[in-house]
Amino acid sequence: MERKRKNLFGFMLVIFVIIGLSVLLKQFASLPYQIRMFPGQESSLNLSLPVHAKANIDRPEHLKVNGQTASSFDVNLNKPLILQSGEVGNAELKLTMFGKLPLKQMKVKILPELKVVPGGQTIGVKLKSDGILVVGHHAVVTADGKKSPGEDAEVKRGDWITHLDGKKPESMKEITKMVQKSGTAKKEIELTLDRGGKTIKLKLRPALDQESEQYRMGLYIRD
Repeated sequence: MERKRKNLFGFMLVIFVIIGLSVLLKQFASLPYQIRMFPGQESSLNLSLPVHAKANIDRPEHLKVNGQTASSFDVNLNKPLILQSGEVGNAELKLTMFGKLPLKQMKVKILPELKVVPGGQTIGVKLKSDGILVVGHHAVVTADGKKSPGEDAEVKRGDWITHLDGKKPESMKEITKMVQKSGTAKKEIELTLDRGGKTIKLKLRPALDQESEQYRMGLYIRD
């Protein structure tokens, strides 16, 4: 009976050790392999592991951990590791247990700080396209089912809409207003298209979308 208890205790101890190691390995696997910092920057690594380890830094002039200037010292991984960058360059941080057992190796790059200075002079030029580009068709949910007025009118992808009812649209908002006006009046809207350098005129009757209660052309467009 006593032997069975010892075996059970040993088995449970092994399970706890395996679980602990798996958590430890998962925690260290989540750490980055490479960190980028700027000179004089401070960062922290929160491991929250109840173990002690040794930190080894190959170039302390580039990187300090917890304010230490030494190349090798003990750290408590249950507390955050404070990384402090020094001069521009590269450093390597190694965390080991029991002196030699490697836990994690990270490369730290201290990059020169860059600054962008806005400059130049505005010249008061406003650029506009020569039309509205048709990039595709979409179905409009109407009382009679789904349909695309633009596709039915044979408007093709890649067409440029230059005019609606003879008027050149200045914005997407203006197109929306013109389509709503035409749809409310139950009238077709005349589209003037630029298709590969050729001018084409087509008539399209906007359809009332039952979901949004707005009139649609069944076209995906952008300016």
